[in-house]
Amino acid sequence: MQRSAFAQEAKKFFLMAASFALAIVLLGGVKAAAASTEVTTDQGTFTIGYGGSGYNKYDAPTVIGYKGSDSDVTLPTKVTINDTEQDITILGDAFKSNTAITSVTIPEGYTSIEGSALSGCSGLTAVTIPGSMTQIGYTAFNGCTSLTTVSFTENKDGTLKFMNKVFNGCTALESINLPIQTSDVNGDGNIFTGCTALKSVTVTEGCTKYFSDNGSLYAKNDAGTGAILCTYGNVPAELTIPATAGGLPVTALGIMTFYENKAITSVTVPASVTVFERMCLSYCSNLKTLVLQCETAPELGSSPFTYMAADSVIYVANETVAAAVTSSNYTAGKTTVKVGTPSATTVASVSLKAAGYADGKVSFDLYLDSATELNAAMFQLRFDAAQVTEGTVTVADSSFTNNNFQWTEADGTLTAVLQFGKTGDENLTYEESVKLATITLPLKDGVTGNITATISKAAAAGAGEDAGPQVDAAITTATASVFIASYDVNGDGKIDLKDIAEAQRYYQAKTGDENWTKAQTADVNGDGVVDIQDYIALFHAVVDAMGW
Repeated sequence: MQRSAFAQEAKKFFLMAASFALAIVLLGGVKAAAASTEVTTDQGTFTIGYGGSGYNKYDAPTVIGYKGSDSDVTLPTKVTINDTEQDITILGDAFKSNTAITSVTIPEGYTSIEGSALSGCSGLTAVTIPGSMTQIGYTAFNGCTSLTTVSFTENKDGTLKFMNKVFNGCTALESINLPIQTSDVNGDGNIFTGCTALKSVTVTEGCTKYFSDNGSLYAKNDAGTGAILCTYGNVPAELTIPATAGGLPVTALGIMTFYENKAITSVTVPASVTVFERMCLSYCSNLKTLVLQCETAPELGSSPFTYMAADSVIYVANETVAAAVTSSNYTAGKTTVKVGTPSATTVASVSLKAAGYADGKVSFDLYLDSATELNAAMFQLRFDAAQVTEGTVTVADSSFTNNNFQWTEADGTLTAVLQFGKTGDENLTYEESVKLATITLPLKDGVTGNITATISKAAAAGAGEDAGPQVDAAITTATASVFIASYDVNGDGKIDLKDIAEAQRYYQAKTGDENWTKAQTADVNGDGVVDIQDYIALFHAVVDAMGW
């Protein structure tokens, strides 16, 4: 019995030892722990990691810790390990989530910034990166929300690779110049995701692979015959991707080009673009309309159009492209694919201006400030029926060849409904303001003061199968007034010296004064104050009335 028990225990021990040996083989051997030492400068104490193997290995002396109070930090360059001076070449996570530092200078000799090394440094405003740098790790500056200045030392003989999302969430970064040695920025993903203020990315002339065009970053394809869009600077809500950049046709949207961009609502991609790399337009949560103009089946990376806006539409040129854009490329239930083009959107803005007074009539000009895809427009204008009577409308823009006008009077208001239409198949687009019509109305007897016109409603519509619904036109300036002067200041039905005498009682009275109700009769030019200009105008009126 004792031998049997002993044998069983021995067997268990043997199995455990064998399992341990197998684990060592599978995991690549026992891992030697890395070591660390410290370097003290006038800015504080830096912890330097070195040595080790496996997961605990430092490939070279690495800055892994910092104790100090300086906000502007320059990294050390040398460390003594086992009585031998060595170069420090890697920035590890010594400053991760350090909110106190405002600038970091990385000296020449450093070759790598590890992933997330400076992430969460929300006070960091500036960083200087040497020409010796060969790689900046993923999310290295993630969440550096105050970062505005990234300075690179040029090195035409070097190479510099950026990993995925290096500057993710750097919301204060507006511009950056990538150095001549830039060798890879989109092998793993967009380095500028979440840079919502980014307006311009430039590249030092002479870089062999990357270039900038109109503030956006492009890479040359492997043959050097086409441009790949990597990052678009200053993205508008309604974006049309350019067909060419730097003299090359734009042939692809790079990895994560617009990933998580919440600014864009519509994107039109030219026919030259036939490659859509991984997640290039994914998680654009406000993107409602995507137009793909390519006529052959595109090459699609993983999830290029997923998680767009609810009820979003991808418009494609033909059934061949539609068949290529399968549901694995977009989010079913949020997005649909349609062959064709988006419906034309009709928009218009209008304003009203005073045109003047002549021969007992007042006039107002109706302006079309801007319009897109406009075929017909209708306006409702209102006037005080105690001041004016039904007038006439003169069309000023020859593009509108047919019109209908209707006048009604009720409850003391004179209302004009003015309809303008054009003939022909093409809708109208105006980028600059044009006068649409002049409305002229006769004054009623004895009316003076401000004669006011008001646009109370405005609507616009396009024509054709692709025309959208009728829309409300934007009213830029809703009211306009023509002032009709009265020189009978004392109200006795005559214009003579007594009116001048009455006006002098209210010299320098102005709108808001207690006596303004009476004084405003002396404000003959209607500018809200009784001054010398009113007396001059009144003098001339009296002279004319007396026949002198």
